[in-house]
Amino acid sequence: MPSSEDVRIRPSALRPVTPDPTAAADDALAARALEGDHDALAALLSRHDLLLRRLAWALLRDARAMEELLAQVYCRAALGLASARDGATVRTWLARLTWQACVDATRPRWRRGTARARGTTSTATAHHGAGAGVDAGSDGPLAAALAELPADQRAVVLLVDAEGFGVDEAAWVLDVPAATAGELLVRARSSLRPGARGRA
Repeated sequence: MPSSEDVRIRPSALRPVTPDPTAAADDALAARALEGDHDALAALLSRHDLLLRRLAWALLRDARAMEELLAQVYCRAALGLASARDGATVRTWLARLTWQACVDATRPRWRRGTARARGTTSTATAHHGAGAGVDAGSDGPLAAALAELPADQRAVVLLVDAEGFGVDEAAWVLDVPAATAGELLVRARSSLRPGARGRA
């Protein structure tokens, strides 16, 4: 029998108990998109575009690669909207699609344990303004420390502390048990504390 640390969370369990206006609006747009309303699909993806860019940038650190990957994610989202969500909110599901695509795109580096930040924010902003708003505070010491974190720690701290995801939601996005996501978050926050880098 699997331990509690090995149990993955069902996406339907992540939906809030109380009504969520954002999730309800997403569901309404999704329903219209499934009926063939292309404007509704565009509006749905646009609502979450900045979140997905931040998540993709956190792993790829390359503006051109980010744009290409997001184009693929949006195609997958359009094709999978009817069947692949499994009860998850649109926001959480899109974040999961983006994370999975990023991991696939960086798998050789990931397997070597070197999937850390690459490039600079200036690279992103130079490419058609792609980095605008994606990596806030990118010139400060906090961003430098964030860039040194392993990709999964970067992702979980971004999702929870910057985007307001619950730990359970972040765990489902990263496809890890909730206990693992919690451990990643603790490690990331510890590394980001003032003075932590100097003690490393």
